[in-house]
Amino acid sequence: MTAHPGQTRVVYKHFPLTSHGAAQIASEAAVCAQKQERFWEFHDSLFLIAPKFDREGVLKTAHAVVPDKDLFEQCIAVKCIRSFLSGSAWPAFHYRYRWYSDASR
Repeated sequence: MTAHPGQTRVVYKHFPLTSHGAAQIASEAAVCAQKQERFWEFHDSLFLIAPKFDREGVLKTAHAVVPDKDLFEQCIAVKCIRSFLSGSAWPAFHYRYRWYSDASR
C-alpha cells in the first residue's frame, strides 16, 4: 500500500460464520454500530468479551459503545441487514478487478 499511495485500500468485511452461534448478531450489530460511526470501538470491544461471546454479550457490548441506543435497537430490528451480510466467510482480496480467495481450506 505504501508503494501505491492513493491507489490501494483495505476494506474490512465481517461476514458471519454459520458455525458460530453469535456470529450473525455480532455482524448485524457491527453494521448498526457503523451507522453511528462506532464500528471500530464495537469491533475492539467484542474481542475483549471473547469468552462471553453470545447474543447477550454482543448486545451489551454494543450498548456500551453506541451513543444512541434506541437508534441501535431500531437498526437491529431491521432484518434487511442480513442480506447485506451474505457472502463468503473466507478471507479474500480484490486486485485489479479480480477476487482472490482460498476457499479450499
